[in-house]
Amino acid sequence: MVQVIADVFFLHERGLWTGVYFTGYFLGAFLGPVMSGNIAARHGWRSFFWLEVALSVFAAIVLVVSFPETKFHREHPTRAPSSMGGSMNSYGEPMEKRPSVGERHAPGGEHPATSSPSLVGLGRPGKVQFSAYQ
Repeated sequence: MVQVIADVFFLHERGLWTGVYFTGYFLGAFLGPVMSGNIAARHGWRSFFWLEVALSVFAAIVLVVSFPETKFHREHPTRAPSSMGGSMNSYGEPMEKRPSVGERHAPGGEHPATSSPSLVGLGRPGKVQFSAYQ
């Protein structure tokens, strides 16, 4: 989970969300057995099992619907650069042209990886990606 926080949030936000994660994790580890024992004593262990199944299904649905990374819209790579002569970032501001690794280290700026056309963003997800075994 710490790696997910590092991937999703900016550096200045990671401390807060790591603290929120660990607080929830330890509260569940400490209070979960007390609450489950109370429910099992009053309603039976089978009721507690089905409550956990329902909560897990609810958490999975919330995760699929509202995970922040799935809401990010990238610009299509075939769009032409702006009329200002450079490419634009996601906020519509012009970006600086930075030399790639091949341009910095190869003589003449030619690099085999930069001469081939980019295939990023041209594919579509397939049914095989969502199967249990790939």
